[in-house]
Amino acid sequence: MLLAMLALLPVYAAPTRLAPGLSFSYLFVLDVTQSMNVRDQGVDAAPQSRLDAAKQALDAGLRQLPCGSRAALALFADDETLVLFEPLEICAHYPAMHSVVAGVDWRSAWAGNSRIDSGIVSAMNEAASRSLDLVFFTDGDQAPYREQVRLADLQAHRGKSRGFIVGVGGEQERPIPKLGEHDEIIGYWQPADAARNGFHPDMNIVDDGFLPPSIDSAPGVHEHLSALRSEPLQQYAQAAEMRYLRLGSDAAFTRALADPQLAHLDIAARDLRLYFGLLALALLLAAWLWPERA
Repeated sequence: MLLAMLALLPVYAAPTRLAPGLSFSYLFVLDVTQSMNVRDQGVDAAPQSRLDAAKQALDAGLRQLPCGSRAALALFADDETLVLFEPLEICAHYPAMHSVVAGVDWRSAWAGNSRIDSGIVSAMNEAASRSLDLVFFTDGDQAPYREQVRLADLQAHRGKSRGFIVGVGGEQERPIPKLGEHDEIIGYWQPADAARNGFHPDMNIVDDGFLPPSIDSAPGVHEHLSALRSEPLQQYAQAAEMRYLRLGSDAAFTRALADPQLAHLDIAARDLRLYFGLLALALLLAAWLWPERA
């Protein structure tokens, strides 16, 4: 047992060794548009926003990917992807990555519109330029609302980037919340809000001074309600030759990230703490199984 305790001492120094092994390279993209504030994730006792659920899964993935893997982070709003930091080795820079991910919220958005197909194309270009695979978190909601899915741009870029489109959200439509200074819900978007902000095409011919007061005066408006749009996201993924993954448990997401088909062999600093832990476990088992002397 004393030897087991001694075997654990190097663990506190986080020893590493250069060795070949499987590594991964990802550009993680977070949708920060307002529909991602809908709190339909987690459990009923502690509902979680879609954005928070995506951030939690992303952080879990960063913790589980092997040393030598690289990751970059980007945000999506309107029709483009904005990269926050360039690819960094995960084990050496995880604390900084964790801090940046934790600080992302709805205030990070620079526009209110949301065109998912254009955002994915932008993200594919950013990922390909850095030799990264793509993980794009979104609920698939668009503003202005579209009945028809546009695939031409994605098909033109098909195969440019591997990875996943990750669907986040529930299937039931829910109103999009308005948040206050401390992220408390202070109200919900109404049909008139969507029309007032120019999302409704019928409002383009209406005088600027007209503000539709109720749902009756803004028929056909969809943007105030939000749900996970799985079907169009699956079509986007197929058009881009990527995979669609609905976000469930963090464990299932991290397993998907560790897909051997997305791995590459690389020489990098490998974490040796597991080996010292296994040695300590073997010594403890030996102490337990060793016959007592008379």
